[in-house]
Amino acid sequence: MTVNKILIGFTFLLVAAALVGSMMHTNDPFMWFVSSQPAFQAVRGTLLLALLALLFSRPPRSLAFRVMLGLCAMVVAVMTAHGVQTYEVNLIDAVLFIEVAIIFGIEALEIESLSTQTERAKRFAKTSL
Repeated sequence: MTVNKILIGFTFLLVAAALVGSMMHTNDPFMWFVSSQPAFQAVRGTLLLALLALLFSRPPRSLAFRVMLGLCAMVVAVMTAHGVQTYEVNLIDAVLFIEVAIIFGIEALEIESLSTQTERAKRFAKTSL
């Protein structure tokens, strides 16, 4: 098991704990730092699905999947920055969302093996000529 999978797994557990805690234990002082609004719960659920997809997919991932991860990383980072600036995102949500955006960005920029790059270059040369 690689360090990336361990990091993704623990982040999955943290986001799941924040999701369950924000739905069930809203009066706990620790959960005051997690938003219980339905929109944020939907965002956490979507991030859980994306993290689950990362856990069970193996590199090299398809280019379309990596592009989607990069777009998700940018959207989550911008949404979090805007939410923190306008006091809409709570502290734990902000830390979790930024962590997920960093993970998505790193996974989107994964380095392809030389054989995969060569195959993609050959396919591109065949289709473009």
